[in-house]
Amino acid sequence: MTTPGMHISDIIKPGEPTFSFEFFPPKNAEAAAALYETIRDLSRYRPSFVSVTYGAGGSTRELTHDLVVKIRETTHTPPVPHLTCVCHTADEITATLERYASVGIGNILALRGDPPADMPGFDRSGDSFRHAADLVRHIRRFNESGKHPDPKGFGIGVAAAGWRASTSRSSPESCPSPPSGVSAAWPNWPEVPTSPPNCSRL
Repeated sequence: MTTPGMHISDIIKPGEPTFSFEFFPPKNAEAAAALYETIRDLSRYRPSFVSVTYGAGGSTRELTHDLVVKIRETTHTPPVPHLTCVCHTADEITATLERYASVGIGNILALRGDPPADMPGFDRSGDSFRHAADLVRHIRRFNESGKHPDPKGFGIGVAAAGWRASTSRSSPESCPSPPSGVSAAWPNWPEVPTSPPNCSRL
């Protein structure tokens, strides 16, 4: 049985079944209330965790944050909120981490994120983090600060395209490795913007 503050590496165990629900963020307060009722109804099936995504560019970020906190405080299902680099400063990310830590949320899914669809040519120069790997490092520094009630801090998950070594020119050692400290439960490590030398995309 899972508890709301468990790390994802404790939730996902080899040889044991795991299932979860993923929810797109609500677009307004009414939709948020309806979605919460759906999540509460689904909790009777005892999912291992639920994840809540971000809108493109974090456009629904506050509704996402509010929903994640409500799940944590009113259900027995661990929420795994998505957190993205796009349209965020380091201070904004830290404020979100502090809010999540204050209610004992145990995990974060760190992503680069997509620019807003209605903003072609979006300028990311104001973003503090270019890639998910940068966001992971920031979350790890937050963990090391001791601000999370769990001494281990947040469990950090990532999602990425896979890579494999080229059979002709490369050895596994020439391909990038996951950043130190990334949860083994989510072995796919942060996205790489272009194919690394001598590696081909899966």
